Amino acid sequence: MKNSIDLPKCVVVDDHFDWQDTELPRIPREEMVLFETHVKGLTKLNDKIPPQHRGKYLGLISEEMLAFYKKQNITSIQLLPVAACMHEPHLLEMDKVNYWGYNPYVFMAPDPRYATHDAVDELKTTIRELHRHGIEVILDVVYNHTAESGDNGPIFNLKALDSKFYLRHGEFFANFTGCGNTVDLNYQPL
Repeated sequence: MKNSIDLPKCVVVDDHFDWQDTELPRIPREEMVLFETHVKGLTKLNDKIPPQHRGKYLGLISEEMLAFYKKQNITSIQLLPVAACMHEPHLLEMDKVNYWGYNPYVFMAPDPRYATHDAVDELKTTIRELHRHGIEVILDVVYNHTAESGDNGPIFNLKALDSKFYLRHGEFFANFTGCGNTVDLNYQPL
């Protein structure tokens, strides 16, 4: 079990990124053709995508994928969670992982599993290039629980700050999400 001291820290080391004056597409809802997808799942097995980009952020902007979006008249891509996530211990014991990413431990940090070198730069590049092609990007985010699990789960963010305020529970941590630690959104620190 990991504690917060053992986990990578999030520090902005370079906030410069060249968006190249790319405009944010503003697709009216009634004109939206939404494509919900998983970064890895969409491109990992596609042999028409360069091998180094399969299953990665940059695979989403390969010539093959851009042609696919255009052919399908896709205006908006909703990416399933891309935040750094943890694999639950019970999955690891079965030699499995949390494929979908619905178990975040750092809400705003892009998952490095989908990058070749730099997850932040590669996700921004992907978003910029999709925007350049008139495709808006919607990120599916998970804010209703963390990867801290229930009573026996690791402690590294909300449990460590103050589990009685940030996580819902009575005798045990609330399990409305199936993850054992439902975030209490009623508590608003001043």
